[in-house]
Amino acid sequence: MGGVDELDQSISLYRIRIHSKKWRWLLFTYMIDMAMANAWSMQVIAKEEPMDQLLFRRSVARYYLRQSTQRNIARPSSSNIEGLRLNGVEHVLEKLPTRVRCFICHIRGRWGCKKCKKILCIEKSCFANFHS
Repeated sequence: MGGVDELDQSISLYRIRIHSKKWRWLLFTYMIDMAMANAWSMQVIAKEEPMDQLLFRRSVARYYLRQSTQRNIARPSSSNIEGLRLNGVEHVLEKLPTRVRCFICHIRGRWGCKKCKKILCIEKSCFANFHS
């Protein structure tokens, strides 16, 4: 039981504290804490100059923050919506079974363009403005 006690002790030093009524968050943060404690103990064993747990956690957090701030260059859309919406051919209003938000003004409506597959309201002339 020595290994379990050491794991619990290293987790308790820098536990993620989130007050939640949902058990899922508590389990999720415990799993992150356990993974960090295990990774830190492996780093201590592998390195000649081990760093303390707080410094290790900070370096891991910095790494993931750096990764999340790097922008991915989006590839161009496979559908050419600009050319499709401005050609003026076969753009027909289609009544939808449920109310959905308009692509332009975000008001809930039941109309859309059958060819473009975009929800466009007719109350504020979004359909006409989108196709001109």
